[in-house]
Amino acid sequence: MTSKRATGLERLSQRAASYNMPGDTIDGNNVIAVYETAGRAVERARAGEGPTLLECITYRWRGHHAGESEDGLFYRAKEEVETWKKKDPIEQFQTLLLKDEVISEDQINKMEEEIQQEMDEAIEYANKSPYPEIESIYKNVFVEKE
Repeated sequence: MTSKRATGLERLSQRAASYNMPGDTIDGNNVIAVYETAGRAVERARAGEGPTLLECITYRWRGHHAGESEDGLFYRAKEEVETWKKKDPIEQFQTLLLKDEVISEDQINKMEEEIQQEMDEAIEYANKSPYPEIESIYKNVFVEKE
């Protein structure tokens, strides 16, 4: 669904004018653009000039939940998903870092191994952990009055 169909606006960042603040639309898959634009918004806020609405255009490759059949392809074309996968922000940034010789393939491989190990350990910990007591279901959900 396009934002125009849902909101009547071409870009959600246009909504910022209603609140008398600036709004920017950026490529949410471009790590550098997001970093720089968010940095300007933070500087603006810290200078006492108020908030900025940032609209980062990106895409959810998978369906709404892990159990969804075919990762949401019943409402999206496979070609659409594949087109967006080619815009993977991690791949794009990694390519840039390699091209600019900021990082090496060996360093990337080492990071990926460390991340995988950390994930494996977290999964093992979760699988070995007991389920929480049913009484804790509402804990930290509502404001506790003294």
